[in-house]
Amino acid sequence: MPISNPADAARIGHASVRGWLWIVLATLLLTANAVAGSEPEDVPGADIGTIRNWLLAHNPDLAVLRAQADAARAGVVSAAALPDPSIVITRQDGVAGYPAGMPTVGDATSYEIRQRIPLWGKRALARSIAQAQAQTADDARRALALDLLAQAETAYVRYWHAQASLRLIQARLLVLDQLVQVARDRQARALGAQRDLLRAQLARASALGERIDRQQAGTEAGIALNRLLGRRIDARLLAPATTPQLAVASGDLAAALAQLERGAHPALQGARAQLTAATDTLRLRQRERWPDVTLGVGAMQRGSRLDGRELMLEVELPLQRGALAARERQAQSLADAAQAGLDARQAQLGADLGLAWTQWQAARQRRTLLEDTRSVHSRAAFDTALADYRLGLADFDAVLEALAQWQDTQLSLIDAQRDEAIAAAAIRALTGDTP
Repeated sequence: MPISNPADAARIGHASVRGWLWIVLATLLLTANAVAGSEPEDVPGADIGTIRNWLLAHNPDLAVLRAQADAARAGVVSAAALPDPSIVITRQDGVAGYPAGMPTVGDATSYEIRQRIPLWGKRALARSIAQAQAQTADDARRALALDLLAQAETAYVRYWHAQASLRLIQARLLVLDQLVQVARDRQARALGAQRDLLRAQLARASALGERIDRQQAGTEAGIALNRLLGRRIDARLLAPATTPQLAVASGDLAAALAQLERGAHPALQGARAQLTAATDTLRLRQRERWPDVTLGVGAMQRGSRLDGRELMLEVELPLQRGALAARERQAQSLADAAQAGLDARQAQLGADLGLAWTQWQAARQRRTLLEDTRSVHSRAAFDTALADYRLGLADFDAVLEALAQWQDTQLSLIDAQRDEAIAAAAIRALTGDTP
């Protein structure tokens, strides 16, 4: 229909423009929401890889040691540098000649540059000490990273274990709800006793109490995990998507011990670097008995002209033999302590590795046994007992016992998986397999 009134045409035009603006605005909002929804949430917890990456990037203790290692590396450059030179300016005022008849000494100013030069390889030793200290700091950072990764992996495994346990207990509650209903139906038909219903309700109440304990364990594991990750203790963690898998590279304990003895662990490398620094410090203290020299060049100015030049050689006299001997004894004691610390650290790591390896093997064998036999057999025994009870061929005690065995087997299986993963985390940290 044609529009004859110009005012009506203007109103329609404005309405059309407003409509298009609303459509464009809605499209932009929907697009922004879609883009925001498509971005992955930066929340760890879905798998153990997200835990490792977050810890290495955000743990505050690692950040401290990383900065200290950077500072130690920066100190290597200055450790062997020559001391700063010094400038000496001397002013001599003129005096009348003495005795009588001698000429007057005029005003003079002397300028001199002096440079102290350590000799006998002291600068090379200072550089070696600084390099060893920088290596010690970096190895300390790497050793702490291994230890924190093992702690975080252990906390994550416990976090997963609590979630998996809760799923099993929830399944048990569903089965117990069915048993309560079966017992109630049999009692209504005068086929079952009142005590069957009471025992089913008591078993359900026990499962509810166990669920509370597992929830508490999961909360505690989440708090420990967030603390290690450098997050708020109440920060959200994603639910584990799969069972944590922690592989052990070494084939047997002998191979793992051999790898440890080769010094693969950064704690041992750091202890060796500390021993190197202590040994070089002792050598440096011994060479302090030999003097350093200071060289200087200068010129003398009288009025507006240079009136002379001079060369200077200064030699230190290391006469404080008692102090030198005390510093040498101190350095020797520190070198002995560093050697003893290396031996003690290697023995402790070997003992920890042997214990973790034994626990890992036992947990793996227990898991294999539960997966291959007991899990299947216990489920079949429960199904048979429940079917017999429905037909009146078995009492309720047999059903509850079969249910307890089946559920205990399932919980024992995830307990074995937890223990195996925790022991594997310890082995990986001790052998240096983790990044």
